[in-house]
Amino acid sequence: MIQTLENEIASQELDVSYDTEKVIVRFSSEASFTSGSDELKEGMVPVINKIVSALAKCEGDIIVSGYTDNQPITSGRFRSNWDLSAARAVSVVHQLVLEQKIDANRVMAAGHAETNPLVSNDTPENRSKNRRVEIKIQNPECTDTTFNF
Repeated sequence: MIQTLENEIASQELDVSYDTEKVIVRFSSEASFTSGSDELKEGMVPVINKIVSALAKCEGDIIVSGYTDNQPITSGRFRSNWDLSAARAVSVVHQLVLEQKIDANRVMAAGHAETNPLVSNDTPENRSKNRRVEIKIQNPECTDTTFNF
């Protein structure tokens, strides 16, 4: 997966981390969503489709989590950062299960709003890092070449 997503990782659109229990693919919100929106940017769909191809060869539960910064949202559509973060997670889940390569029973969406920040929300740059969507694969069991570690 890392080799497949090499260009996106190099451009800092996303990050992949892993340990013995999980793999986390983390998207910046700037790369994946317009400010205040839950609609995936067109350029993100092919990236998620690459991830789907890899995940279809794996077993393990998939949790898609949306996060925001600590700034209140000003939107007629979303009541709060909770709504926005959950809606973004659901948008990614829809893309994951769209072509039915991944069993929907394996996938869950969660909105976390401003909880669990990666860094302090004290600067615009840090707030940008905290606005993200993560795809976490719990206890992945994959073919030897799926993740290319």
